[in-house]
Amino acid sequence: MTWTFTHDVEVFLASAGPSLAARPVEHTVALSVTERLRSSGAHHYGTADPVFGWWRGADGAVTGTLVRTPPHAAMLTAVPPEAVAPLVEALGAGPDLDGVNADRDITALLAARLPGYRTVQEQRLYRLGTLRPPSPAPEGRARAATRADRALVYLRIGYEPVADRVQLRRET
Repeated sequence: MTWTFTHDVEVFLASAGPSLAARPVEHTVALSVTERLRSSGAHHYGTADPVFGWWRGADGAVTGTLVRTPPHAAMLTAVPPEAVAPLVEALGAGPDLDGVNADRDITALLAARLPGYRTVQEQRLYRLGTLRPPSPAPEGRARAATRADRALVYLRIGYEPVADRVQLRRET
């Protein structure tokens, strides 16, 4: 069981791509980011080199990934709990780990090992299931949705929650 890291998106996708592609809804952001880097170049999101990592479990299968495109937080996908301590040990609290975006359970484990980090954002990933037109149809005209419209927009028309994610940042 070990983490492997690279700056090369092609090397990363050769090793971890099948694991990500097996669950495209949950891994939509990682898949989108790596595809953009593959098509636009390694510095599409900033001047620093991206960092990619993958965790292989005891059976040799990839069971977790890390995608870090500075200046953005490191994004972890499907990381098993036993991979958290080795990740923190491998990256430390250096510049490659100034922020982390992971599912709620893994973020709690990370926060316990990373003193000085705090929650800066919580997100919920949705997917559109069967589209259900609102009934009754709302009165009025089209406009941009606001936070107050959330209950009317995300779930009533067919959106389904997929994952809750939390972003931690190191306090400076």
